[in-house]
Amino acid sequence: AIAEASAENVPVPLVRVGLLDVFPESGEAEALLDYFKMGVADIVAAAKKVLKKKS
Repeated sequence: AIAEASAENVPVPLVRVGLLDVFPESGEAEALLDYFKMGVADIVAAAKKVLKKKS
């Protein structure tokens, strides 16, 4: 919520990484992170996307 409010009031690039409005399944942590696009590779990709927007 804080990041969203900041992005609305201050012109900084923002990429959200998180679950959409879903009920997550159960399973192995790493598999679930990958399934919901919240794994390490996904976070790195989101960070790179923000850095490209900033420049």
